[in-house]
Amino acid sequence: MGVVFYHTDYRLAGNLHTDFEGVAIFFVISGFIMSYITQNGEEDFLFKRLIRIVPLYWIATFLMILTNHRLRIVWPSFWLTGEPALIVDTIRSFLFIPWEKFPVLGIGWTLNFEIYFYAVFAVMLTLSRRWAPVLTAIAVISVIALDRATGERVFLLHFYAHSYVTYFVYGIVLYYVWSILGRFTPRAAAIGCSSLIAVWFGLHFVYPLCPAFVDQWIWIAPIAVVAAALFAESAGLAITWQPALLLGAASYSIYLLHTTWFEQIRPYLRDLALPTAKDSPSVMLFSIASAALVGIAAHLWIEKPLLAKLRNKLKARTPAVEVIRMTSH
Repeated sequence: MGVVFYHTDYRLAGNLHTDFEGVAIFFVISGFIMSYITQNGEEDFLFKRLIRIVPLYWIATFLMILTNHRLRIVWPSFWLTGEPALIVDTIRSFLFIPWEKFPVLGIGWTLNFEIYFYAVFAVMLTLSRRWAPVLTAIAVISVIALDRATGERVFLLHFYAHSYVTYFVYGIVLYYVWSILGRFTPRAAAIGCSSLIAVWFGLHFVYPLCPAFVDQWIWIAPIAVVAAALFAESAGLAITWQPALLLGAASYSIYLLHTTWFEQIRPYLRDLALPTAKDSPSVMLFSIASAALVGIAAHLWIEKPLLAKLRNKLKARTPAVEVIRMTSH
């Protein structure tokens, strides 16, 4: 939702244009989750990650092209003669190939990094399940070091050495810290952890009062926020409110579709002589709420059924003996 807020272009006090560190938080969570699921017996890691990410991303990319070019996209002539640059960019986007431009669906740039993490993690799992997170962290850090050693002249090295990549490594480190200390978290820590999260996000709304503090600590905030959430749950403060859980479950659909949704509603807002989301708190809140509803609808009616079918196909690949063993448990 922080990223959705950022793309409304609304500014908080002090002309602060922020995503509340949403992208960095996403990468910390990603590093943690990959470590957590693989150390708890995850099978078919790469295939499961791909079916979770790729199909909906392709659908969202195609939908964005369709809405921008209307029905011309369904005619063969459009692809054969009309838009050669778009064809090349679409292929690159679908295959998660980095290049100088953003993917066709702009927010897909983060998924190029996510697929990179998946690939490296999958390779390390073939070497050692136990040490895969550590080996992955070493590999990612090595790419960053190599990029600096080459003077940032090799495009792919420089792309995968993006500053956000370090947050993936922090997520891996956080997994080990939490797995060791989480069980010792006292119940009273829940108050401190939840307060830390509230204070950090609240500081964005009073930015002019403490800009130096926010700017100085912004790099560590994504790590602290995810750590606080984890230890708060270890202390017994688990989120069980169903609307919040639904919002979390639909977060990927919301992320993929919100910019396309904003493009679609912008002309209607203009026709109604309404201000832009950047200039009006009411329009900004409407834009965020409607994008969330669109994402939730896509999650319930597209993402979940699609994932269920793909996961059933994955189960069908499991040998009969393994199916019997899993059923007996």
